[in-house]
Amino acid sequence: DYELEHSSQDIRGYPLVSASGQKFGIIKDLLVDPSASRVAAVRLDNGKVTPIEPLEIHDNAVVYGQQAEAFATAGGSDVDEE
Repeated sequence: DYELEHSSQDIRGYPLVSASGQKFGIIKDLLVDPSASRVAAVRLDNGKVTPIEPLEIHDNAVVYGQQAEAFATAGGSDVDEE
């Protein structure tokens, strides 16, 4: 099982928003890349998935970086629930 280094890194339950405040959803899951031993993406409560790299973690929300905002506006990607 993968464990975060610090509890402050657990962003599950945080809203994912754009820099202008548009809400894309609530972070439901942290998706781990086992070969890299790190969180690689997040899954939102609506099933959309986005890579972790462009996200900026703040005290009360996670904000899309400039490049990722276009991704979210386009709809992100759908994944099947297992």
